[in-house]
Amino acid sequence: MYYLAFFRHDLLFFKEKIKRFLNGDLSKVWLEHENQENALHSLDTGIFSPENYCNFFHLRHWCIHGSYIKEFNRQDRPKLPLFNGTSMEQVNTLLRWLSERYLWSIFPWGRWGMGFSSFAFLSRDRSLHDRFLEASPNQADINSLELGLKFCLPCNIPQCNLLISKYDVAGNFSDLAQVLLFKELKEAGMAVWDACGCDATAPFLIGEIYVPAPGYESLDDPWSEQEFDPEFDPEYDFVKIMELFIEERDTNLYRAYIFHPRLGVVRPRNRKSFNLMCRHDIGSEPDIEIIVPQDTNLELLQSLLGKIEADRDDWLYSDLNHFEELLEVVQWFYGLNRDLRDNYYSLFVSRQNALVQKVAAHLSASKHSDLISCF
Repeated sequence: MYYLAFFRHDLLFFKEKIKRFLNGDLSKVWLEHENQENALHSLDTGIFSPENYCNFFHLRHWCIHGSYIKEFNRQDRPKLPLFNGTSMEQVNTLLRWLSERYLWSIFPWGRWGMGFSSFAFLSRDRSLHDRFLEASPNQADINSLELGLKFCLPCNIPQCNLLISKYDVAGNFSDLAQVLLFKELKEAGMAVWDACGCDATAPFLIGEIYVPAPGYESLDDPWSEQEFDPEFDPEYDFVKIMELFIEERDTNLYRAYIFHPRLGVVRPRNRKSFNLMCRHDIGSEPDIEIIVPQDTNLELLQSLLGKIEADRDDWLYSDLNHFEELLEVVQWFYGLNRDLRDNYYSLFVSRQNALVQKVAAHLSASKHSDLISCF
């Protein structure tokens, strides 16, 4: 049995958490970095300094750990599965290996992309796990975080839950995970369609692109008067317009304003249409584009999306902030290109771990997708 917790990245939170966990005692703490291991003397200089933060946290393999449980051959150490694809089997192997070698360990998770970068704490000792969780508050005012201040990033999210999820793992972590982060291009959407049985019951696609063009009288064809690739000719049924109520905050000017983005809800008639619609979005400018099962309560989802999208334009935003709330409203949630950057990261969240494993299996079988991490 080992105990695992995932946290959103932030240098100030990260350092404060470790300092309080260790009570300032670095006498039995080591840093593994670029195939070298050294005693850790400080969390305020070297690769932990704000100047080196981005290069260190996001782009390199590292691990901070406590005392050894048992000796091992360093060449047998599995690489942290951070870059350009992994698998659930690799994740299980890595976490089990860490739990068997170190009294506790802290390591990066996710991948480059401000909102989805994170780190994990792992230990077989429940008391150490609890102590790390309780060492410092797991919620913070993201406007005051060190990273945003240093790089002058626009931060308009008042509060952020920095604890993403935690698990007691008796077997494989893959049997418990509820969130997948992955990258897909050519076959966008197909892993979710096949894993979730969408041939039998097509899901709802919800996005800005599905709203009828201004002045177009019929709601039966929201694609009219819009320019698309000639091959892009999907078959679908229009369901409704969803209007979000969003209060946007500007904390620097201490004011707020309200706007009402309109989203179209449509239902693809077949697999090919779904693939075409997903592929168009994944290669275009970032828009709101999510997919949920047909049995979703759209009124509850509409209310939650207002909250989610109010934060999503922020540089440090992540859907991981709201994944537990999503699970209260939907059986599963699939968001395309949710990092709002050039990485094309998609997110799949499900109440049922079996669905998560099915989607992961389909991603692994595809030549056009990469599983980045799971939570």
